[in-house]
Amino acid sequence: MAVDTADIKNIVIEYVSPQSLHPHPRNAKIYGDESIDELKERILVSKWIKPLVVTSRGTIISGHRRWKCACELGLLSVPVERRDFASETDELEALLLENQFRDKTPEQKVREGVEWKGIEEEKSGQRQRSFLKQGTSMPVSENFHTRDVGRTTDKVAERVGFGSGRTYEKASTVVEVADQLKEQGRVNEGQTLLDVLNYRSVDAAAKITKLSEPQQEAVLQSIAAGQVKTVREAIELATPALVADSADEDVEEIEEDNYEYCYDPAQFEAYCKYCYNTHHRWQLFDDVAPGEHVWECQICEHRTKDEHMQVSVKFSSEEEITVISEQVDDAKERRDAHVMRVMGSSDSPEWYTPQLVIDLVSEMFGTIDTDPCSNSHETPTVPARVLYTKDDDGLSYIWYGKTYLNPPYGSEIGKWTNKLIDEYTRGNVEEGLALLPARIDTVWFQPLYDYLMCNVRGRIQFANSPYSAPFPCVIAYIGKREDVFIETFKKLGPIMRRVG
Repeated sequence: MAVDTADIKNIVIEYVSPQSLHPHPRNAKIYGDESIDELKERILVSKWIKPLVVTSRGTIISGHRRWKCACELGLLSVPVERRDFASETDELEALLLENQFRDKTPEQKVREGVEWKGIEEEKSGQRQRSFLKQGTSMPVSENFHTRDVGRTTDKVAERVGFGSGRTYEKASTVVEVADQLKEQGRVNEGQTLLDVLNYRSVDAAAKITKLSEPQQEAVLQSIAAGQVKTVREAIELATPALVADSADEDVEEIEEDNYEYCYDPAQFEAYCKYCYNTHHRWQLFDDVAPGEHVWECQICEHRTKDEHMQVSVKFSSEEEITVISEQVDDAKERRDAHVMRVMGSSDSPEWYTPQLVIDLVSEMFGTIDTDPCSNSHETPTVPARVLYTKDDDGLSYIWYGKTYLNPPYGSEIGKWTNKLIDEYTRGNVEEGLALLPARIDTVWFQPLYDYLMCNVRGRIQFANSPYSAPFPCVIAYIGKREDVFIETFKKLGPIMRRVG
């Protein structure tokens, strides 16, 4: 349950002992026991911990992993924001919303979906009881169950991040079977099935659930022992006849959905040019037209059309394998070279700023007075009154008014961010916005914690780049119109400020 940004100044942060807090009873059931090693290291380096959201009773709504880090690090106190909720359902909804934009496995998405379905059913019941108390019958258009017959699963799937209701149902069946295996004492088999779901594909795990119990056992044991490389190979070893049968089933499903062609990530791996991983973890995102589909990489969340999918198939000779391997290596090398040249060097020009960011900067500033890192005087991407290019050396000039900064992302970046802060302190810059890589552990980044920052959701694709940035970004605001910044940039991601 998000907090209205208009009330952000009324939020009170207090410091309490981690021992006075306790996890929400549903959190472990949904998200499991997650590793905190990387987060713990980040807290040690940055010496900063984002405030936890807790109830007046000390139940954690948001920040379970941060709380575990604080306990393991022996911190005496942690920052918390207390919120009151009208019911346990509201608490649970807030828990899910606070985790809305984090990275999640298919299993976690399924378990979130179960909770969301319960919440929607509870709200539907409340609406119905409300109408009955007023002495009227429940209108059909207001009845959740009637209104969404045949679509409830699709709505839950969309909410938790699955491509379709059918994919969500498959994943739900896998989780249900895995839980049953664990309840029967077959813990290793249940966990192996979940690993297939989370780290291979939904379809591969779903195929295992269709097997008989002895076949399931044989397949899961061979996968757990590392005797096979693919689920298909495991099924073939357990029962060769099933391979042909499963292929026929796939064709039938495609025909039922009126697909002329459909890439099957359960049978083939595909190379993602954005995260440069070759894997099974693709989900159908959209049907553009019969025979045309868009696939979403479940690692980096970028989307690729059928014709651009670089599918990995079986080859008849070592020579063919070598050719494909070299092509993949070349693709990786080109991407890495591009990233190092454009985003990691001191030659990064201003025109890489995405148009959406420029539009929001213009919306907030009205007129942009200074752009100290412009790409050109003749055809500038950012419409500023005063422009300094690389040849001008913007660091040697005084910056004035409303300043937008997208500095070179190399080793000199700290000079640019310090210059912006210094010009604001001197009164030359009225207010400033800076698009920066979120390198929170660096020395140059630390002074920015004194100002508001928007944590940009996802990875930015810079204007003239064929790839998304391999790092997250923030937009820092230095100025007095914090409310305007929050209202303008909240659509790009959550707003963060330092509290201690």
